[in-house]
Amino acid sequence: MSRKKEPPPQFIAVTADEYELTLGAFDTVKEMCEWSGHKKFAIYQSMENGRVLRKGPAKGCKVLRLVNGLYITGVLHPKPRHHKK
Repeated sequence: MSRKKEPPPQFIAVTADEYELTLGAFDTVKEMCEWSGHKKFAIYQSMENGRVLRKGPAKGCKVLRLVNGLYITGVLHPKPRHHKK
């Protein structure tokens, strides 16, 4: 009999250095917000722009999300830039 396979966590908080050590793993952004003390907007901005969080237990962390089996950060779909004249 095999065990039921559980899905991996959808979001992780890692250190912002070259080692990217995992500090927390979460299934929802709400759980990450409760742990870190940040608002959802700050978490999503960190994921989208690759920013480092600056307060609470997550100070100095980057947020990564699971996409196609890999944890990634940064802009997934870049917005078109409008040139000012």
